[in-house]
Amino acid sequence: AGTAAGLASPPAQGDPNAGNDCVTTTSNSTTTRPDIAISKTTSTPSGGDKVVSTSEGSVTYTLVVSNASVGAAQPATGIRIDDTVPGWINGRSSITTPVAVTVSAGSTATFTCAVDASVGRVTCTQSGGVLANGQTATVAITANRPLQEGSYTNTATGQKIR
Repeated sequence: AGTAAGLASPPAQGDPNAGNDCVTTTSNSTTTRPDIAISKTTSTPSGGDKVVSTSEGSVTYTLVVSNASVGAAQPATGIRIDDTVPGWINGRSSITTPVAVTVSAGSTATFTCAVDASVGRVTCTQSGGVLANGQTATVAITANRPLQEGSYTNTATGQKIR
């Protein structure tokens, strides 16, 4: 009571540090965002095709995430790569661990990967550095038998989350 709306008054006992009462800060925002692209290949131990034969015990999905930005430098941070292995059998299928991300020469990007064995999902999250224009991050995910039989489409995503 007795003060204009929106004005604060010091407590009755006084302010022990008057030097910290007002702070000015600025921030800048830009609409420029990196263009993240992802490609995926499938291979089996004997190579040639994408069919896991009866003599093969695994299939490897290789994901390559790239900063495909054109023009001005748009370094990427906050990248997350997600892939759920198709044909997964909870409690029986497995993923060879550790899953690691290899970055192209000159990149400072680092990633941390986690495996959710209940659904066969691998998530790799950028934990530091940057992925500059033209640089790549490659992750190989090896799924081990048993897997359900059938033909599958495996879709992975790479996105900037922050």
